[in-house]
Order: sequence, then structure tokens, then C-alpha cells
Amino acid sequence: MSRPTAQRELESFDARSPALVLYTSGSTGKPKGVVIGAGSLGSVGSAFSERYGITVADNWLQATPVAHAIGALTGLGIA
Repeated sequence: MSRPTAQRELESFDARSPALVLYTSGSTGKPKGVVIGAGSLGSVGSAFSERYGITVADNWLQATPVAHAIGALTGLGIA
């Protein structure tokens, strides 16, 4: 019996794959891109959702700038 498609996709998921690039402010030099891996984003999202009891049934109002890390993560529905 074969596994469902979603299960096969999760098994081939590479947590180290780049998923997001955020840039530093450049306060001590030129801004630099920081690559965030897919596994890190998943971990942040899981921890945030668990901490605040967020479920798929909830709605979210994004009130922080998406240019900032927390704004980007919560705006994308990751956190």
C-alpha cells in the first residue's frame, strides 16, 4: 500500500533548504542577507503557535512591519 502524497512530500522535505532571506540593518557596515532554513521557520512557527494557543481556526491581524524579523514571520503565518 503506498503512502498518501502529502506523507511522501514530508519525507523528502529538507529542513536545511533556504526558505527566507532577512537583511541586517547595516548598522556596523553594509546590510547582509541572512538565510533562514525551512526547518528553522517550522520550529519558530510551532513554538509560537504552541505558546499562544494559536490554531488553524484563528484569524491573525499583522500589526508589525514585515521588514522586521517578527513582522515577516508572523505576517507569513509562520509564527
